[in-house]
Amino acid sequence: MRAIATTKNLLTKTEANMLTAEELSLFFLQVSLMLKSGILSVDGIALLEAEAASQREKSLLQAMRIVLERGEPLYAAMTAVGSFPDHARRMVQIGEETGRLEQVLTALTQYYQQEHELRQNMRQAVLYPAWLAVIIAVVTFVLVAKVLPAFQQVLEQLGSGLSPWAASLMRSGIFSKWGVIIFAALLLMAAFYLFINSRRPAGQEKLRRLADALFFRGALGLSAAREKFSSALALSLASGLNLNEALDKAHVLADDAAMRQNIEQCLGFLEQGLTFAAAVENAGIFKGLEVGLVAAGFRAGAGEAVMLELSRRFHRQTEEMLSQVMARIEPVLVILLVLVVGMLLLSVMLPLLAMMNAIGS
Repeated sequence: MRAIATTKNLLTKTEANMLTAEELSLFFLQVSLMLKSGILSVDGIALLEAEAASQREKSLLQAMRIVLERGEPLYAAMTAVGSFPDHARRMVQIGEETGRLEQVLTALTQYYQQEHELRQNMRQAVLYPAWLAVIIAVVTFVLVAKVLPAFQQVLEQLGSGLSPWAASLMRSGIFSKWGVIIFAALLLMAAFYLFINSRRPAGQEKLRRLADALFFRGALGLSAAREKFSSALALSLASGLNLNEALDKAHVLADDAAMRQNIEQCLGFLEQGLTFAAAVENAGIFKGLEVGLVAAGFRAGAGEAVMLELSRRFHRQTEEMLSQVMARIEPVLVILLVLVVGMLLLSVMLPLLAMMNAIGS
């Protein structure tokens, strides 16, 4: 414990931050490969420290090496640096206590890789509409600020020849100019909101729920929750936990209120003597062929492999839904751009045509 406290003081000076999902996945992958090669944790961390690409990585790995050289386990070194999530440290601790550290590290690699990919897909699904909104706002503002005033000046100089109908069109065009400016400002605000939220996991979750409510009526959130449940259960089973303990861990990791309630129901069904496959089906977590796959996998003693396969399937399903978000938003924004540009051009061209007709007559 004294070693952990000393390292905490060291990292307080270096101001280490939490690792991202991508960094966690790469770290656990590297350590698991070294363990498979027969390299001890302390030697593996020392090798990673020597090859660190940045000072931040080097400081973090150096602090971990100090703890490991004093005989502390890997989870203690992870706790000391303060850059690893609680559940990752807990899973590593269980893996070391049960002698399944290599399997746990491999499962953690998969878990955080899927989390990273999900966040990246969510970010792309958000940024594309945001950029389109910015383009629409800029085009609209340029037309209103530069093009319309020039035509307005020309038409005002020739205003004596305008018919009442042409004058009314011009007045409506001038009136719509301010409406379009407000519209462009709102688009920029919406794009700024999307940019800010896309940079933070909590903001991405907020945007995902918004997209889910607008386009999928809960299907996207359910798919993401099932993916996380399957991945968390596979991770817990890989660490050596029994099924009830694995479900408790999945309940802690679940960030969806409905899924937490479903897991509680599943635990209740297990206490009543139902099989796991029947419990997850009655609790509404899995259905149809998924239940059959779970039943066959657990009967064959391959529960961890089955849950990993389900997590991959739900991951692909979630990715497809996020792609559908872009597929639905893109044509709407393009049509909006065409309508805005067309409205502004008509507000100029129709009065001009009316004036030319008046002059010709």
